[in-house]
Amino acid sequence: MHAVSINMMAKKVAKSPQEIIKQAKALGLQVCETSTLTAMQANMLYDYITTGVLPVNYLKTTCNLDSKHNQDVVTTQQKDRIFLQDSKHPMPKFEFNTLVASVFDDMLERSIPFYDEVMNLSIYFIQQHLAANTQNIQQIPIIYDLGSSTGNLLLRLATTLEQHKIKAHLYGIDNAVAMIEHAKLKNMAMGFDIEFLHADFLTFDFMPANIFLAFYTMQFVRPLQRQDMIQKIYNALHNDGIFLFAEKVISQDSKLEGQMIACYYDYKAKQGYTHKEIYKKREALENVLVPYSVEENCAMLRSCGFKHIEILFKWVNFTLFLARK
Repeated sequence: MHAVSINMMAKKVAKSPQEIIKQAKALGLQVCETSTLTAMQANMLYDYITTGVLPVNYLKTTCNLDSKHNQDVVTTQQKDRIFLQDSKHPMPKFEFNTLVASVFDDMLERSIPFYDEVMNLSIYFIQQHLAANTQNIQQIPIIYDLGSSTGNLLLRLATTLEQHKIKAHLYGIDNAVAMIEHAKLKNMAMGFDIEFLHADFLTFDFMPANIFLAFYTMQFVRPLQRQDMIQKIYNALHNDGIFLFAEKVISQDSKLEGQMIACYYDYKAKQGYTHKEIYKKREALENVLVPYSVEENCAMLRSCGFKHIEILFKWVNFTLFLARK
């Protein structure tokens, strides 16, 4: 695995190597100008530099980054405690800013049931699709991840494709600068050639693609724009191309919907979120995250031209769809 050098980090944040070293040492990282950082260490330091806030839930351990064991030194993610903050004012609307980006991986893992399993299942079907449909095609397949956030899905996919000697051009698109910066740091540290682009996928000019991915993304697209976005994805796909997307969904039965929400909140409580955090986040997401029912999602896909639609995974109000052109 590759690593991020102090000089690379300095260039990324437009600071001198000496400034980077000083801030790294404030986190307990014993570094010099020739030191390198693992992906986790680089993200920890980047968060501190950009927010000015010490990450309270990291292990602040003095460590030698030039040691051959440096990959195992920092093992704790920054915890999502955004909605524990006391405030007498109404919650501001949720946005993907620097603070959210700094805890986003933890937020995903603790907020989305079977997060790892859904990613692994998706990667299996991507691999199977590429193996079955690109053997006789000379062009390298193109895969877009819309709302790629900190890059987890594409980085995991790149690892799998490399292991199976499958080539693909991977593009991650996100309109949040902080998310793209985190993804680029991880990509740099892991040595992959993924392109993470700061752009609005609603207006982005896609190349003809083999696969589109959108994990917990379309639910944030305004309803008036959502079907047009799905149509844009369909139009950009090659024949037999696939659109894999995971969404939070609602039930058309109001009684069952209440039970599903209660079940999900119980799940979040078991992941360590307090009732205060759960309800403050719900308030912040109101009219920002607008989920559809399974039936509404399938109807939208069909109206855009997709003929084969499958539900690959479902847990209460979370669903993984696969649509084939």
